[in-house]
Amino acid sequence: QGTTFTNAHAPAPLCGPSRASIMTGLAPSTTGIYGHIHDNKIKSANDKAAQSIFLSEYFKQHGYYTAAVGKVFHQAVAEGSFDVFGGRVKQFGPYAPKPFKWDKKGTGTDWGPFPERDEQMPDYDSANWLVNQIKMQHDKPFFIAGGFLRPHVPWTHWSKVSTPITLLSCCGAITDTISAKKAGLQKWHCGKPQQKRL
Repeated sequence: QGTTFTNAHAPAPLCGPSRASIMTGLAPSTTGIYGHIHDNKIKSANDKAAQSIFLSEYFKQHGYYTAAVGKVFHQAVAEGSFDVFGGRVKQFGPYAPKPFKWDKKGTGTDWGPFPERDEQMPDYDSANWLVNQIKMQHDKPFFIAGGFLRPHVPWTHWSKVSTPITLLSCCGAITDTISAKKAGLQKWHCGKPQQKRL
């Protein structure tokens, strides 16, 4: 049982400061984090950030088992912020042998149907790791976080979709969710939804 947020907003137009904001509970205007920052340097950004307690730490302090996999913070997770960390694949592949639509230098921007199977996507492994964590016998409440890599450039998408990705964009701020019930890509432009198939 879970919740899909269909009108999500990000605290910043970049993933790093948005993730730092969500995990500290502090706005970028409070922490001064407007760009990407190493996960372990978030609390050294300023006095307010230094006093913050990461969301996962809060749950740990209140008796929860905490686990994470993937890109929860900007790189992965801050050291010691979770009881268990399932790792994160490097970069944002897999990458197609040649670009589908965009071959400009200096960016990973591209889109198209790749790879052939779900199992070739890093998020597939992360989703399975999360499922196994949830299925474990827990003797206390748990907080489990999954940092999926998609949507992120390259916007390649496997052709036989079993766990499609929903992209929520509001005035340029992007946040990601996984929707197992709806195929395709959904974009929100300042509250006006548009459906698009990948």
